[in-house]
Amino acid sequence: MLLKGVIEDPKNLKQYIIRNQKISERDNFILVEEFYSKINIVLSDLKAKYETRYYNRKKELYLILELKKAKKEAIEEIEKEIEFIEPSKFPLNLRQLTNDAFSGFLNYSDIEFIESVVAEILLENLLKKISKTEESRQKAAYKLEEIKIKLTKNKYTKIFINDLGFNLFEKMFELYEDDDKINANFSFLFYAMDEEFLVCSQKEFIDFVGNEEYKINISKIDSRQSGSNKKSKLYNSIKKSLLIKAQ
Repeated sequence: MLLKGVIEDPKNLKQYIIRNQKISERDNFILVEEFYSKINIVLSDLKAKYETRYYNRKKELYLILELKKAKKEAIEEIEKEIEFIEPSKFPLNLRQLTNDAFSGFLNYSDIEFIESVVAEILLENLLKKISKTEESRQKAAYKLEEIKIKLTKNKYTKIFINDLGFNLFEKMFELYEDDDKINANFSFLFYAMDEEFLVCSQKEFIDFVGNEEYKINISKIDSRQSGSNKKSKLYNSIKKSLLIKAQ
C-alpha cells in the first residue's frame, strides 16, 4: 500500500494514506493506532534493509583496507569510499521487494518522505482531539512532544553504523562518564555494540571516546568484559527503549 502511494502519486500521499486507513477501519476493523503502528514497523523494516547492506559493505571495505595496508598497496580510493559511504547509496530493487509488482528502485529519501507524511497525519489527528480546557491542552502538548521525538542524527559515521547506535552510545555515556569503573564500562560497551552498531576497530573506539567531546581516557579494551554480564541488563533496557522511540 505504501509503495503504491509513494510511487504512483507522491504529491497526494497524505490523502492516500488517510483514505486507506479509513478503508482498513471500515472493512477490517483495524483501529487508527494499529494502522499507523504497522506503517511504522514497515518503514523500520525497510530502513533496516538499507542499513544491513550498508553495514556489510562497510565491513567489507575495512577488510579490503587492511589487506591493502598489509600488502603496502595504495589505499586512497578505499579510504575515500569508506568516508562517503552511507545507507542512501544502496537503493532497494522494487522488483525483488514487490515480487515484480513494480520496477525500478526505492530510494532512502522515499522512506524519509513517507515518515514525514505519517508524522504530519499523527500530529493533525492529535490536534483534533484537543479540547478547550487547560488540562487537555497540557496533555496534548505533552503527547505532541512524544510524537515529535526522533533519534539524534549520527554525526560519527566512521564509528557508528546508524542513528540508533549513536543514540545508544550517548545514553550509555551519560550513565558511565562519572563512574569510577571507566575502563570496564567502556570495554563492555565496545563489545556489546560491536556486533550491531560499530564499524570501527578497538583502537578507533578508544581514540573516539578520548576525543574533545567525551574525554574518556582508557588504555585498552578489556577482553574480560566481552559477552553477557551484569551490565547487560541496563544496556538491553536502554536499547529497547530507543528501538521503541525509533519506530
